[in-house]
Amino acid sequence: MLKIALNLSCLILVFCSNVLAQSPIITLEEAIEIALKSDPSITRDQLALQSKEKLSGSGIATPATQLFIAGDEVQFGETSGIQSINAQQNFNLPNVSKTYNKYYQAQAQRAGQQLRLTKKELIKNVEQVYYQLFFAKSKLRLLKENQIIYDDFLARAQTLMDNGETGLVPVSSAQIMVAKSEMELSHQTHEVHKAREVLNIWLGGHAGYDVINPESLTTPSVKSNAESSSAFFEILNAEKMIAIENINVQKAKQLPQIMTGLRLQSVNGDLLYFGYQAGISLPLFKKSQNKKIEAAKVDIKKQDAAIDAMVKKIDINTATLKNHLTHVKEKIVNLDDILIPAIEAQQKLLRGAYVEGEGSYLEYMMTLQNYAELKLMRVELMEEYFLHLAELKYWTD
Repeated sequence: MLKIALNLSCLILVFCSNVLAQSPIITLEEAIEIALKSDPSITRDQLALQSKEKLSGSGIATPATQLFIAGDEVQFGETSGIQSINAQQNFNLPNVSKTYNKYYQAQAQRAGQQLRLTKKELIKNVEQVYYQLFFAKSKLRLLKENQIIYDDFLARAQTLMDNGETGLVPVSSAQIMVAKSEMELSHQTHEVHKAREVLNIWLGGHAGYDVINPESLTTPSVKSNAESSSAFFEILNAEKMIAIENINVQKAKQLPQIMTGLRLQSVNGDLLYFGYQAGISLPLFKKSQNKKIEAAKVDIKKQDAAIDAMVKKIDINTATLKNHLTHVKEKIVNLDDILIPAIEAQQKLLRGAYVEGEGSYLEYMMTLQNYAELKLMRVELMEEYFLHLAELKYWTD
């Protein structure tokens, strides 16, 4: 039963390897470029920006023209009284349209910053799923190397038992190690395909893209405090500008309107006469409108508080991520400079002792296992480093 399971797993791994080998390989930069062209959130924000830009020059609509019929002192069935057909048109003062244009321009500015922030978040997400797939494949490769060690150990233990040089316990232990290795391989194969599927979803389709090796471990140069040019602050500043322009809009609603009108009328059945009217429409009851102005002023204070809160949030996230990245990098350096060279030296020493008949294969095999576990630990630390690095760039670039 174990042999059947091993053969089946090998066939699955060979099939998966062939599928992966046929996949188009793309760099991280290419993946980001594909995502930016195909992601619906980018299209959504681009359309929102276009909508606001179209409004930015529209000002405020002219009030509707009023057409109506009027009669004074009319006796039906007779020609007495005054009857008229009237047209009335109100006009806003010129600075009202300018005020609304500035308000719409502020909204367009905010839509542009939202597009920038959406792109920033999309880039972070694509970077992270790209790294997840790469390191999932790296783990799978190491687990395959481990499987070779366990299979060889099982074969040697079986041979020793067949020759009567050992008992059943080493064989049983080797079988457990092989079974555990197969389970880990199966799980990691699943992780590779899951990460690959997620990456291709982010890239907008089912092209079956695959990844290459990330290029470097260099931490970008960032300041401990966020800069004012950050997309997070630009969108908050744009929202503050909307609040400021909203005050002017509310004040503009209190301005008078110029009233004009024409009248075509008949007096006691006589011929038609022309008349006109002119005046000013004054908003006399301003209590409700003043409350809206006060509310708009509160919105400005709210945006100032939101900016301060964002400064604090970015400082906390930046400090946390930079400290964690430093800690992870120290672990990687410790592995590269101390632990891995030490286990490599021990491995070479035990291999020589085993060849000379002075050491057991079990000792040599355990050294190989420890070496493989250290390499797997390094891959996991590298994955953690790159994922947090992408997060750091999101909050600081």
